[in-house]
Amino acid sequence: MVTGEAINLANTSLQNIAGQINISAQQQAFEQAWAVMAPSLMQTFDPIITIFQTVGILFIIYLVFGIIGFIFKWNERKRLKTIEQKVNDIDKKLDELTKKKSKK
Repeated sequence: MVTGEAINLANTSLQNIAGQINISAQQQAFEQAWAVMAPSLMQTFDPIITIFQTVGILFIIYLVFGIIGFIFKWNERKRLKTIEQKVNDIDKKLDELTKKKSKK
C-alpha cells in the first residue's frame, strides 16, 4: 500500500521537475530572443557608446591638465609669497632709513 506521505512526496517531486522544465524553457526562450536582439541593440547603441567613450577620454585629459595647472599655480603662488615677504622687508628697512634721515 502506498501511504499518503509517499503520494505527497511524489507530487512534490513532480511539481519540482515541472517547475524546472518550465524555468529551463523560459530561459532558453530568453537566450534565443537575446541572441536575435543583441546585435540590433548594439548597432543602435554603438554611436552612443562611442560618444560616451570620447567624452570620458576628454574628461580625463581635462583633469590631467587641471592638475598640472594647479601644480604650476601653486608653485607660482609660493614664489610670489616669498617675493612679497622680501619686498615687505625692504619696505620696512627703507622706512627705518627715511625716519633716521628725517630726524637728522
